[in-house]
Amino acid sequence: MGAVAAWFAVLLQFYISMKFADSRAAEAIRFFSFMTIWTNIIIAVFYTVLIVSPQTKLGRFFSRPMVQAGLLLYIIIVGLIYHLILAQQWNPQGLEFIADQSLHTVVPILYLFYWIFFSEKEKLSYSSALKWLEYPVIYIVYSLIRGAITGKYPYFFVDVTKLGYATTLTNASYVLAAYFVLGLMLVFVNNLITNKEAIDRRVEIEM
Repeated sequence: MGAVAAWFAVLLQFYISMKFADSRAAEAIRFFSFMTIWTNIIIAVFYTVLIVSPQTKLGRFFSRPMVQAGLLLYIIIVGLIYHLILAQQWNPQGLEFIADQSLHTVVPILYLFYWIFFSEKEKLSYSSALKWLEYPVIYIVYSLIRGAITGKYPYFFVDVTKLGYATTLTNASYVLAAYFVLGLMLVFVNNLITNKEAIDRRVEIEM
């Protein structure tokens, strides 16, 4: 179900974007410039690889507990940033509403469900929260470079043309701080679950 929901969300949004595009090439580039799309595609690929080819190098990578926890952090932040900051900026209707909610609500909830009930867990180091920052840092650098070339930025809070670099970088630092703090919280919750599962297994063995 998770794979179907993720691919459906991405493909529906792509269809909508292409349908109303003046230039399909330019729109395709713009479409793939959003963190929401990046993250939903990664989640879709994650599910697909684990279903189709879990024994491949990529499958083993996606099977790592640290990777699966990191994906939870990324997709949850996609949902939080949208609902707390971006949702007030527009009012989608029809297919746009379906795509919007699929990308920012359905996929995050389904992945959270997957992680809680099906993801294999192991104790994680709190340094994982720093490691998980690599992805948003890469995205921010990409967005700033692309924006410097095209003059277009994916989100208003990193729009250098309107905010300037000082404010944009400050906003970006807030976003990274949110990733880091939520990452620490995720490690804490993960380790609580891991410890509980270990205790439960020990009790079962002793019984």
